[in-house]
Amino acid sequence: MYSFTISKRNGTHRRVYAPNPKEKKELRLLLPNLMGISNVSDIHNVSHGFMNHKSPVTNAKEHIGYTYTLSFDIKDFFDNVTVEKLKDVIDTHVYEKCFIYGVAKQGLPTSPAISNIIGSQIDNSIIEQFSLYLFPYKYTRYADDLTISFYDLKNRDIIEPIVKRALSSFGFTLNSKKTKLQSCRSGARVITGVSVYDNEIKPTRKIKRKLRAAIHQGNKNQINGLSEWCKLKVPK
Repeated sequence: MYSFTISKRNGTHRRVYAPNPKEKKELRLLLPNLMGISNVSDIHNVSHGFMNHKSPVTNAKEHIGYTYTLSFDIKDFFDNVTVEKLKDVIDTHVYEKCFIYGVAKQGLPTSPAISNIIGSQIDNSIIEQFSLYLFPYKYTRYADDLTISFYDLKNRDIIEPIVKRALSSFGFTLNSKKTKLQSCRSGARVITGVSVYDNEIKPTRKIKRKLRAAIHQGNKNQINGLSEWCKLKVPK
């Protein structure tokens, strides 16, 4: 196994691990068990990242028709998915292979499923706290992106502290720089790369501009990929 760094949009770097073919095969053999635990953990059916039949499109569709959307990002999520947080949930022989220096590092095929297991525990905590209030809302999670839509702006003062408490209780921190409030009154709310309206979803203007540029440049690979994304298909 070797590691390398990739640049992030904020100017920092992320270390990614690449297992060799033998290691990758061994890790993939563990995936059915981990995916099973991940599916069972998602008791509220709110997890859309790295899940069968789920995608950014299914995540965005859940938020159609709401007035406001708050989007949250968990700071250094994968680097904080540790053995200590999951050793009571997965078997010893599994985490001995799936964790590097005690962490579910990015690049390992098992890390997304493992991250969803702890992610569902965060989801459950947030939803349990919301049950104490009566306002209507929609909550979903795509990997480390949390999205909550609602109708009354004053409920923002209830939502943000709940999210912070839930994350803190599991040893995670909110990336406050990425917290974003969107209103339908300002146009489309963009959720996991999809434009969400009162009764439908559409590709974002950014994606449409990229597609036009790809067509102008004659880049067939980009044209095919972007055209397919613009269809916003739900995985079968």
